[in-house]
Amino acid sequence: MTVTGINWYWEEQISRVKTVRWTQKERLWWAVKKNLWGVVFLIVVLLITGCGTKRETAEQAVVSAFQALKKRDTVQIQRYFPEEESILELRSDVPQDDEVLEALLNRLECNVISSSVSGDNAIVKAEVKNVDFGAVFEEWFGMAMVMAFADAFSEESSSSTNNTDELLLNMLKRDDNKMRTAIIDVRLRQVNNAWILDTTDSEEMRDAIFGGMMTSLEIMANTFK
Repeated sequence: MTVTGINWYWEEQISRVKTVRWTQKERLWWAVKKNLWGVVFLIVVLLITGCGTKRETAEQAVVSAFQALKKRDTVQIQRYFPEEESILELRSDVPQDDEVLEALLNRLECNVISSSVSGDNAIVKAEVKNVDFGAVFEEWFGMAMVMAFADAFSEESSSSTNNTDELLLNMLKRDDNKMRTAIIDVRLRQVNNAWILDTTDSEEMRDAIFGGMMTSLEIMANTFK
């Protein structure tokens, strides 16, 4: 074999080796790339499913529950207050009217201060703000009494009930009403991996929701005893 033939032979062998090596590298790269996309896909799936199954915290449940009350969202109210049928029930002293209820809840706010969780139970300390119903009611009551006496001594037969109801509604809607702040402990229980508000003793919560309505009406009722 001539020198030229030997050179050609080794050049061909080296070329084959290089070709084999590049083929192996390409296969290795595609294998890594394939596995890499598989890993990325798995991470994305885990992130999506993780976000979808993330449970609501006790603090979030309290804020959402008060938002549901403010919006009078019956579906969400039933979700957070499944054992309470009359959380939005008003006292007989107050007109049972949707507009009045809306005015009473329109400025309801709830801010979480702190919380503690023990197993399936939690206590969330919250600051609840709303229009001071006591201040509004006291002012309204005085004006309603004047209107009632005026009707009593009027020669025209008319009822002041509608007028006084409308007066209360308008007074509750005022932007400059005094606000009332109450600090309450909201108790929650976890049922089926979801937090619900424990309304076993809900008078304090109801009083805070309606801006001290229960307290002010009780005080006024005691003054007439």
